[in-house]
Amino acid sequence: MTRGPNGGRAVRTEALAAVLMGQVALAACAEQGTPIDTLLHGSSTGIIAFNSTVDGGIVLIDPTTGRKALLTKGASPEWSSNGRELSFMRAGRIYVIGANGTNEREIPVAPFLFEVPYLVRPVLSPGADRIAYSRQGEIELVDLGGGKPVFLMKPDPADDRMPVWSPRGEHLAFVRDGDIYVVSPPGSGLRNLTADRAEDLDPEWSPTGDRIAFSSRGSDGVRIWTIRPDGSDRRRVTNDEENPEHQEYHPSWSPDGTQIVFERWGGPQGRQGADIYIASVNSGTVRPLAVTPGFDGLPSWGFPSMAAATSGAHRGRGGPSPP
Repeated sequence: MTRGPNGGRAVRTEALAAVLMGQVALAACAEQGTPIDTLLHGSSTGIIAFNSTVDGGIVLIDPTTGRKALLTKGASPEWSSNGRELSFMRAGRIYVIGANGTNEREIPVAPFLFEVPYLVRPVLSPGADRIAYSRQGEIELVDLGGGKPVFLMKPDPADDRMPVWSPRGEHLAFVRDGDIYVVSPPGSGLRNLTADRAEDLDPEWSPTGDRIAFSSRGSDGVRIWTIRPDGSDRRRVTNDEENPEHQEYHPSWSPDGTQIVFERWGGPQGRQGADIYIASVNSGTVRPLAVTPGFDGLPSWGFPSMAAATSGAHRGRGGPSPP
């Protein structure tokens, strides 16, 4: 798999390594940013977590106001469905942290010494009682109440990456050899949704579970698409034919399902970095959210439980539970 223009996967990996090793300074976000509790309580449209080399780690940002705060050091943040925690990676290990930056804990699984965080992609189940992740091309599940990791499916030569739970936890979407698959734990009902010659990556369920967003590499670059869980009704979200150098990855739905946040490579003058953009699902209109000289990527859009408690709005990463 390749990510980003001109071998962007290597560039992206180096950027994440800089975050994890603390080789970048904590800039405006750490020095002048909004306190986390203030940010969470002031949110009306959810909070986006993402990686920033300029800001020095995992950043939380309000997509409406642009206010942000540094959460912690690490990479590949993923909101839990209940909005109370985020999973992420640091120095080859999986951690979980409270939305307000407290109660950080390591998940007791073997370290990932030679794996890229965005391929491992640890993500909590909707009940926050299990975590799924990829290790050496296999999807593993761990019960957070104790026990050893188990394989989602019987190991085989296929390369399985980037797992993500459906809103009810009944299914997992993941990438297998460049296609998007769906399976029901513990490994039944496996089906290929895309089955094409394109490289399809980064699956993400919609808040109600009726669609899956993903990135797909075509003749005009990598763009964001959506598809139904049965493989029908494939729709393109982003359409930037005038800028084929733009490469778009890692979509994440807004809590109300009307927008998708993603990372875009291929900035001005061929800059080797990524920025955060938001697209309207219906119109495809795109606006910038986080554009810096460094790497801004791996976004995850959730609704923190503290914000939900004060606003009465949608809860969790994907908003209200489906019927």
